[in-house]
Amino acid sequence: MMRSLVFLPKPTLGSLPLSSSKATRNRQYLAKQKSIGVTSGSQKFLGNQTFLFASRISIYRRVQDSSTISAPVIDDSSTMTSTEEDTDNIGILGTDPGLEPYKDHFKYRVRKYAEQKALFEKYEGGLEEFAQEVGASTWVYKANRYFSYYNTPAHQNILMASFHMEEEVLVWFQDVKESGVVTSCGPKDEIRLSVRLLNPTSLNAAFRLGKIQEEYVHSHKRMMKPIFDSRRPSILGLPKNDQKLRIPFQKISPAQMEARREQKGLCYYCVEKWNLGHKFKTPRTMRLLGKIRGHWVVLLVDTGSTHNFWDASIITKAQLPMVRSLKLEVKIADGSVIKIIPLSYPYTASKIAMLHMQNRRMRKQGNSAFTELLIKWQGTLNEDATWKSFMFYNNNTLTLWAREDGGIVYREWAPGAQEAQLVGDFNGWNGANHKMEKNQFGVWSIKVPDSGGNPAIPHNSRVKFRFMHGNGVWVDRIPAWIKYATVDPKSFGAPYDGVYWDPPPSERYQFKYPRPPKPKAPRIYEAHVGMSSSEPRINSYREFADDILPRIQANNYNTVQLMAVLEHSYYASFGYHVTNFFAASSRSGTPEDLKYLIDKAHSLGIQVLMDVIHSHASSNVTDGLNGFDVGQSSQESYFHTGDRGYHKLWDSRLFNYANWEVLRFLLSNLRWWLEEFKFDGFRFDGVTSMLYHHHGINTGFTGNYNEYFSEATDVDAVVYLMLANSLIHNILPDATVIAEDVSGMPGLGRPVFEGGIGFDYRLAMAIPDKWIDYLKNKNDEDWSMKEISSSLTNRRYTEKCISYAESHDQAIVGDKTIAFLLMDKEMYSGMSCLTDASPTIERGIALHKMIHFITMALGGEGYLNFMGNEFGHPEWIDFPREGNGWSYEKCRRQWDLVDVEHLRYKFMNAFDRAMNLLDDKFSFLASTKQIVSSTNEEDKVIVFERGDLIFVFNFHPENSYNGYKVGCDLPGKYRVALDSDAREFGGHGRVGHDADHFTSPEGIPGMPETNFNNRPNSFKVLSPPRTCVVYYRVEETDLVSVNETLAAFTGAKQEDFEESGSVEDDNDLQTVEETKKIV
Repeated sequence: MMRSLVFLPKPTLGSLPLSSSKATRNRQYLAKQKSIGVTSGSQKFLGNQTFLFASRISIYRRVQDSSTISAPVIDDSSTMTSTEEDTDNIGILGTDPGLEPYKDHFKYRVRKYAEQKALFEKYEGGLEEFAQEVGASTWVYKANRYFSYYNTPAHQNILMASFHMEEEVLVWFQDVKESGVVTSCGPKDEIRLSVRLLNPTSLNAAFRLGKIQEEYVHSHKRMMKPIFDSRRPSILGLPKNDQKLRIPFQKISPAQMEARREQKGLCYYCVEKWNLGHKFKTPRTMRLLGKIRGHWVVLLVDTGSTHNFWDASIITKAQLPMVRSLKLEVKIADGSVIKIIPLSYPYTASKIAMLHMQNRRMRKQGNSAFTELLIKWQGTLNEDATWKSFMFYNNNTLTLWAREDGGIVYREWAPGAQEAQLVGDFNGWNGANHKMEKNQFGVWSIKVPDSGGNPAIPHNSRVKFRFMHGNGVWVDRIPAWIKYATVDPKSFGAPYDGVYWDPPPSERYQFKYPRPPKPKAPRIYEAHVGMSSSEPRINSYREFADDILPRIQANNYNTVQLMAVLEHSYYASFGYHVTNFFAASSRSGTPEDLKYLIDKAHSLGIQVLMDVIHSHASSNVTDGLNGFDVGQSSQESYFHTGDRGYHKLWDSRLFNYANWEVLRFLLSNLRWWLEEFKFDGFRFDGVTSMLYHHHGINTGFTGNYNEYFSEATDVDAVVYLMLANSLIHNILPDATVIAEDVSGMPGLGRPVFEGGIGFDYRLAMAIPDKWIDYLKNKNDEDWSMKEISSSLTNRRYTEKCISYAESHDQAIVGDKTIAFLLMDKEMYSGMSCLTDASPTIERGIALHKMIHFITMALGGEGYLNFMGNEFGHPEWIDFPREGNGWSYEKCRRQWDLVDVEHLRYKFMNAFDRAMNLLDDKFSFLASTKQIVSSTNEEDKVIVFERGDLIFVFNFHPENSYNGYKVGCDLPGKYRVALDSDAREFGGHGRVGHDADHFTSPEGIPGMPETNFNNRPNSFKVLSPPRTCVVYYRVEETDLVSVNETLAAFTGAKQEDFEESGSVEDDNDLQTVEETKKIV
């Protein structure tokens, strides 16, 4: 019987066990999923009643200027008329009729998202603009550096800045310039000084006052005019050239001119009528900021020329392959024609330039951006303008640690503090001379002037935020936005220190390689840098880059997912109890070392994802964010108060996602890792805990939509995740973002613009639990082919999943990996090829290959494997702790097991490599064609099609089937593409790879009920026990054998890496002989 992405006929129930370990907290089975479309959720209704929420006030502080705007109050019953139309057209509702009862709730969720976006637009310039462009303050900072470097006279600052203004900002500036309020060097002194005395709170107010003052000055000048007319003819008469007729005219503003041109259909840049293909007469130059091979360049596109040119230095710097062209005639802007023999780069600007449009956010902010120019260069319009005090992370400098005007400016949001100081090595830990000031929003700030032309706080020196809270006690805390934190390894239990990290250019890592293209389907290698060494110690970022990344590439993974990157003081937490969100874990090296690792991965064509933890934070008070919670209200804290702010199973703090500063902190955190370190995406941990107020504790999800969209849903967290995904994909459209969710909430993997939460993939978390259940509780004869197939296909067809048979969760101490469950203690004695394999080892290796492969082929649109499981790494992971004598013996990966030629671990590793290679060749993971044609319980055989491949899995422990009929779609000739029983994979070589399998038609064309298993064609195969074989259809026009194709495909693609030299894989088993698995 044909199945096409079927779903479980009955729900698989589960609950979250009462355990505080990270490994077991996900042990909750995926519920039954409806097969129609996707859904997104809302609150539960009792009958048809309205929301049963107590009215809650969410306070959002304005930070753009100093005007007191305490809170736009957003009540749960409030509406936004501007979004009413949008909430009536939520695209995702049309995909699933089951969502209709939750429409009002869904509208509420989308409206809240729109409200947050509107606040960003109003006070931050917009989420999209923030994601794509630098902010006005950063633009000003970069401009100041430019002025300082080129010794630009102060009176020319605004003039020089105006050269870099574009479109709306330039028009606005011209209008202001013509109004007389601003000259080339800023506001006129006679106007500016008076305006400053009036302390305007916004730019518009400043210019209104400026115009009033200007009129007053002009009227005063008229009153002081001499009574005689200077134009009265003298006895000599008027000069001849001054006796012409003067025609009065009206000056119109650029905005008025633009309106008139729109009415008349004129070109914006000339007086001619505009039409398709119109070229205006006055040549203009367009500036585009782009990247060429990882190097930022400014592209000047001259509309008056037939060609555009690059500076020769760019060619050298980017190492561009140049092609000498034929003689060429080039027309330049002045109309003249020159003849040249050019060198050209064989790509167009549209292919090489990532349009950045540097002033786009500035254009949107317009007035506020120019206010910043005036503040910086001509004296502030408002000395207490505090919008700078809270800023998202912009460009390469965290705004809470910024170099500004000959000093270091440090800011910290700590509303609960009564007094505050900045202390560290730079002042001998005495903050008496470095007291901080607090503004009305709870932001403490201080500027530490440079000393002798050098920063007063040296790079790589220790710093802390010292403050006094309500009971008069002084405490030291690591700054929340610190970029590096270290601990004395020689002192047991010592607290961490914040480290001011601002390396000089000579020590700052410079990325050399561009991000690789986004793969059609991610094949993810989940890795922990610290435990990646074969020795019992913590591994470094650089050692991982040089030693482990080549292994990952050799096994044909296209993505690596790094765990435990965010700093965490407790190593045994596996990195999930984060203390410092902007700091890379110092156990494995410096931030520059981590950049080296990521750049090395990119050089190998591997994307890098971060395991990011925004679901909770460490309860550690001394080292972490929790230290800023001193009993203040939730609106003045990163976390909720009381029980709502504490996760009982994880012993950690829970964020208040309704708080503006929490959103700023977390969203900035995502941008920091994407831009500063060039990560390619994220795996969001603990999403189930975020989505529901009950955090999934003791909760079973049956698939009833009330479980997803009820009063238990944390809409604030849902809105944050929507904002986060919107931000990530605006910064990096090709980002990969994965949700770790066990509940299966509908709409989690649908785009935000449809009303979904916006993730690209969801982890298929029920699959490993199903395999564990089978291996622990069922005999091989009792395995159900229908249940296996249903579990693997239990997903919504419109939401992509990452399948995995096991991850780090199954490897933690107290649990067992699949290999260990299958072979247990015999892995210590029976893995030598020098002796015959025992039945346990035979079964273990065979099922290890089959379980991982069917999970990959049928379980999702991507695949994940945890480090070492590809070759059946024995034992569990046990981090150093008091119970094991602080030993690292079981907190490492024994790579020598797979490197030793006479051990059987190499067979599982070789098959893992072949699985990934098969997808590289045929792209079956990315295919939407997935048809299960047979789940035969008696034969223990599963047959399915994925893409253009036919998969045959025989789970029977004994029976071999000769001439076994399998159905297929297309007629023709089929051959073996991959065979788990091949000798190079530790099998017996029973399947002939040279055989051609010709199809026979089945039934009457166009009548599926007459077909074989609902397939119009079939062919016969040999299917040995505990074996999986994949067949591909041979195109008769193929001139190159598959063996030759794959041999060429697996050729070395690695480039020399400048810092590490060429990479050599000591375990290079990827030979042409190995590719004989594909005939």
